[in-house]
Amino acid sequence: MKRLNTGQLIEKPVCPTCHKKLDGFASHLTDHWPSPGAVTICAYCRQVLQFTNDMALRLADPEVIEQVMLEVSHMQGVLNAMDKRQ
Repeated sequence: MKRLNTGQLIEKPVCPTCHKKLDGFASHLTDHWPSPGAVTICAYCRQVLQFTNDMALRLADPEVIEQVMLEVSHMQGVLNAMDKRQ
């Protein structure tokens, strides 16, 4: 099973919803660090967020949330198909 790429953020952006500081990240991509426009989910309130150009956090646009949900749904289908083959 592939391990997540994890790390600690030097600057600790604040969730605009629950106002908690987020100090870490996890990514399924190797050697991937958050960058402007990247989507994340608050570990505390589960709000879908995006990094701004200055690496602050803002609420993700509805179109971005819809795209993320489509990708998650697709990956769930792939994983379900893999489970059925085993």
